[in-house]
Amino acid sequence: MNQAAPLALINNAALLLALFLVYEITYILPVKNDKLKQVMNGVLIAVICILIMKVPFEIQEGLMIDTRSILISISALTFGPIPTSIAVLSAIIYLLYSGGAGAFPGLLIIVTSALIGSAWRYIPYPGSPKWNWLSIYIMSLTVHVAMLFCLLVLPYPNNVVVLNDIVLSVLLIFPVVSILLSLLLLRQKEIRDYQQKLKQLEDRILCDFNKLKKNEEALISSELKYRRLFESMQEGIIIIEADTGLIIDVNPYLLQMSGYTANFFVNKEIRNLGIFYEITIGTKELINLPDEGHIRYGDVSFFTGDGSHKKAEIIASAYHVREQRMLQLNIRDVTERKKVEEKLLFLSNHDYLTGLYNRRYFENEIACRDTGDNLPLSVITCDINGLKLINEVFGEKEGDAMLFHASRVISSQIDQSAVAARTGGDEFDILLPKTEYDVALAITDKIRSACNKHNQTILNEAFHLNLSLGIATKEEQETDLLEVIKAAGDQMYQSKLLEKKSSHSAVLESIKATMLEKSHETEEHAERLVVLSGEIGRKLNLNQSDMNHLALLATLHDIGKVGISDQILNKPGKLNEAEWIEMRKHPEIGYRIAASSCDLALIAEYILCHHERWDGGGYPQRISGADIPLLSRIIAVVDAYDAMTQDRPYRKAMKKKDTLEEIERNSGTQFDPAIVDIFKEMVNLN
Repeated sequence: MNQAAPLALINNAALLLALFLVYEITYILPVKNDKLKQVMNGVLIAVICILIMKVPFEIQEGLMIDTRSILISISALTFGPIPTSIAVLSAIIYLLYSGGAGAFPGLLIIVTSALIGSAWRYIPYPGSPKWNWLSIYIMSLTVHVAMLFCLLVLPYPNNVVVLNDIVLSVLLIFPVVSILLSLLLLRQKEIRDYQQKLKQLEDRILCDFNKLKKNEEALISSELKYRRLFESMQEGIIIIEADTGLIIDVNPYLLQMSGYTANFFVNKEIRNLGIFYEITIGTKELINLPDEGHIRYGDVSFFTGDGSHKKAEIIASAYHVREQRMLQLNIRDVTERKKVEEKLLFLSNHDYLTGLYNRRYFENEIACRDTGDNLPLSVITCDINGLKLINEVFGEKEGDAMLFHASRVISSQIDQSAVAARTGGDEFDILLPKTEYDVALAITDKIRSACNKHNQTILNEAFHLNLSLGIATKEEQETDLLEVIKAAGDQMYQSKLLEKKSSHSAVLESIKATMLEKSHETEEHAERLVVLSGEIGRKLNLNQSDMNHLALLATLHDIGKVGISDQILNKPGKLNEAEWIEMRKHPEIGYRIAASSCDLALIAEYILCHHERWDGGGYPQRISGADIPLLSRIIAVVDAYDAMTQDRPYRKAMKKKDTLEEIERNSGTQFDPAIVDIFKEMVNLN
């Protein structure tokens, strides 16, 4: 054995203490990525390995020995595969770069040391947190026996000489150095782990303290938010202690809603309050309400402190607060909602205008009342005569008023067992259970008498209520009730045909009177137009039918003015643009009135066109020439002539000569030239 070998190897082994620096840097480096930290450890271990290989013990020329086997095996055991791989790769590169006789065995020593150290890390003691000195000694002995075998690859007899020089030093010193190095690293690791755990514990304590502080702040904040929510909630809230049944808190909205003070509620049982009767009778059910459960009281009546009656919806729920079981009642004032619901229910079954039942309800009643117990079952069908004409002339407001009056008249003449409904625009049906035909007939007479009595209070005959009535009775169960209703309707329509003409005539006379009153025209004006237009008609050889239509048109051509505002019709000065737009609507209004009357329907088109111009600049259709009906062209000339020769509120009458010149100037533009020529000749002759 070479005597210098042990001392040289011990000096070389001293460099292994640099591993402590690597381990310390592992903890000091502020690198959070574990793999990056392992790479940096591998680089540092590689540097130490190369430094060890630079100061070896030379056994023979070109053959060196050092403690790299200890470094690499302990690194593999302690630091893991990534740092070890980097160190091994660096040592191999350096070894190949340095060359020499010991390059190949040196390479084998590096690889076998890494493999054995890695195997010892994972195979003999998988998951073991530390290594005892015996296991480390066995590992080191294994590494260095393998190292000695690697030296056998040297040429003989050099290999025997080398082994003889270092065998005792390697097998005695290297395992001891490995044990000391490993135990020192282990101790360092234990100290660092302890420090790290202590730091983690401090961080955890600080974190828990911060969490506790935040939770306390959150609790205070939550309580403040709950209190604000509790006090600002737009529904009443009662908090009850479940064990005692006592009310412990109420919110301001409940006091406002109920009209009571807090003293009325607090420290009392809800059953002793004298309100919320529906809850009082179910107190046991409320007190035993399970957590997460709820009870809904949908329609609770109660009286407020001032004695007014209200409706409430109450939802009861249960929960725990610090082991204390609580009950909460959320009380919503639904008085207005209930009123709206009742109104909607009423409207779903009733006609909004008259208050009678609607068609849907009536049809349901037909199905319900069509039983043997209700026989004989009579039906009365009613229709308002002239309502369409009233709507066209005076507007739907007057028509609605007539519908309302008709419903009141009908309702006043039947008892509660009858079902009266508005089943159409101007139609009503009455269902009369257990009513003979003669009794139903008497009811129709009473309805007519009530209409006459109502009409005595109405000055304008146009607004007189005139009803056509029909009756039919079901006496046998086998008879189809729908056929009975149809029979009543047929009878009503027959009556309507007989009464319609007189009703329309009365309305038309009223309309004519209203037109003269609103337009400030006189009957003399209408009579003059009849005379003048009649003379032109005779000059044109019109037949008698057209002459009759012309006379009627002369009288009622301005009938549409009944739909124009009095403010516009009575304005003393000139009309502005908006007023003219409104005024120009009267031919269309007149057309609709005439079209809705069988007596006037034939002159409706003439009324519509009596303000059209020969050149197409008139209104409302802007038609021209021969497209304008002849009778409308005649009325346009004579109406203009009579208007200019009569006094008006805003001007004096023009002389006949000036009027004819004005008409002649507008011949071919406003007026039909042929009609103007005939009219001039006619006036000059007269």
